[in-house]
Amino acid sequence: MELQAAKYASSLHKLLTKFKGVKKQGKELAESICSRKTENKSEDFDKKLNQKCANLLELSESANSIGLTMIENSKKWKSLPKAFSLMSESTDLISKSSCCEIANETESVANQIIKQASLWINLCGKIYHLEERDDLIYIVACWAHQPLMNENAFELLAAKSKYISAYSA
Repeated sequence: MELQAAKYASSLHKLLTKFKGVKKQGKELAESICSRKTENKSEDFDKKLNQKCANLLELSESANSIGLTMIENSKKWKSLPKAFSLMSESTDLISKSSCCEIANETESVANQIIKQASLWINLCGKIYHLEERDDLIYIVACWAHQPLMNENAFELLAAKSKYISAYSA
């Protein structure tokens, strides 16, 4: 039971860490795109800018994929108590109530990631054609600050998954 929980927690922690990396890369890439757009006001097709926009879209889609994979992880947490009928109700680190709690938290954060990724995908469709500095700054801010995510819930889930994977292994 603990081994299975450690496996799920480790998988979840890897997904959350991967999302942090996607966010960081996306922010840097969005800043680079905006910088290039403000410096280069040419009407000509910019191959380098086009490639950066395509890379930003790939990162957005990767974030969406992470969210969907986290939904699957939350289902595993929900089913864990059913697989172990002798699991305690709420006294142990891995209990029926803690599994349900982790499943709900994971699903909530996953849904936030999916919504955030959807916003990023939408913005990727617009960034190439935007010219106004304020519009470009908004896109960078969406990558930097994730307006559709609860950062505290994300960090708490990351810490919890790291602890369970280390404790149970």
